[in-house]
Amino acid sequence: MTSTMVESSTILVNSWIHRIQSEGGVADIEIYEDIRRLSGEIISRACFGSNYSKGEEIFSKLRALQALVSDKSLLSAIPGMRCLPTKRNRKIQSLGKEFEKCFSRYVDPDVVGFESRMADSCRAEISEVCGKQLPNAAILPKMKTLTMVINESMRLYPTAPIITREALQEMKFGGLTIPKGVTIWTFLPMLHQDPEIWGPDANKFNPERFANGVTAACKLPQVFMPFGFGPRLCLGMPFALQNSKFC
Repeated sequence: MTSTMVESSTILVNSWIHRIQSEGGVADIEIYEDIRRLSGEIISRACFGSNYSKGEEIFSKLRALQALVSDKSLLSAIPGMRCLPTKRNRKIQSLGKEFEKCFSRYVDPDVVGFESRMADSCRAEISEVCGKQLPNAAILPKMKTLTMVINESMRLYPTAPIITREALQEMKFGGLTIPKGVTIWTFLPMLHQDPEIWGPDANKFNPERFANGVTAACKLPQVFMPFGFGPRLCLGMPFALQNSKFC
């Protein structure tokens, strides 16, 4: 993912340099549209496996859909108004269908297929473990596949992406000296997606890496800390994990 960001950004910067040179060393560049296109390019390539020219079709329909949905009027506050076949509602439904078609056409089929298989596996596991009874505290630990998916989701998208600690005394890490009183920020996404720790697929959604638990998922299992670590570990961790399985 990082390489995609660097490559797309480099292309944009080079285009600015070329324009500045072609205009004699000074150019007035309106960067808003360029930055928007850059974001779209990165998202398209990372999520859809395509470039911005293909992803733009998705984004344009999504922006139009957002504009219609967010356009509030007095009539929209009336219960059931969205279900009536008004011109606005028909347009929303039409754009929604067009967006789904574009998304399914450009999205990487391998990604969709893999995530769909994982979802099917979770549903099958829940049906097998729970049967006809409601889930309870004794059943939840048996949901191995669901636990793998939750762990992988927290690895890629930690709820609290930054953990801060204050150095109570001067500390040294290799050649780095940290003075007393300095606040240390730990960025979890960097730790959770480091290829040297998690392997070459660190940026990909792969719940199967947790098939044998956290200790076998990476080289340094202690860096997996979506709920913090040490004496200040989140007290709500057991509740949050159980709640995520119920939800």
